[in-house]
Amino acid sequence: LGLVFKIVQDKQEPIPDTFSPQLVSLVDKLLSKNPQERPSASEILRMDFVREKMASFLAEDGNKLQTEGRTTLYKK
Repeated sequence: LGLVFKIVQDKQEPIPDTFSPQLVSLVDKLLSKNPQERPSASEILRMDFVREKMASFLAEDGNKLQTEGRTTLYKK
C-alpha cells in the first residue's frame, strides 16, 4: 500500500534536458495522475516527432532487423 500512496502523492523527478522538449512533454503527460490527460497509444503514434523517429528507425535499421532473422511488421 505504501507504493500506491507514493505513486498517487509524489511528483516524479524532472526529466533531464538532454531529451527533446517533445519527449519531455509526452512523458509528463504519460505520468499524469489524471487519466484524461494521458494520450492514448493511437494519439502517441500520430505525433509528428514519434512518426519521424519511427520512420528514421525503420530506414536505418529495417534491413538489419530482417537480416538478423527477426520477424518485422515492416518490409521495404
